[in-house]
Amino acid sequence: MIKKTVVLLGLLLFDLGTKAQEQATDRVQQFRDLMEESVNYYTSDEYRVSIATRDEFLIR
Repeated sequence: MIKKTVVLLGLLLFDLGTKAQEQATDRVQQFRDLMEESVNYYTSDEYRVSIATRDEFLIR
């Protein structure tokens, strides 16, 4: 009975560990996607035009 309990606990903890790693991998991929999207936006012509327009019409 104790062996079964220990085995079940071990399997449960192992499963939780692998699930946590999968979630961490998903978050890393989400972060990479966000970084790529940000770089694409800040290097786009649309961003440069918006900055030029803002500088032209806003008083500092």
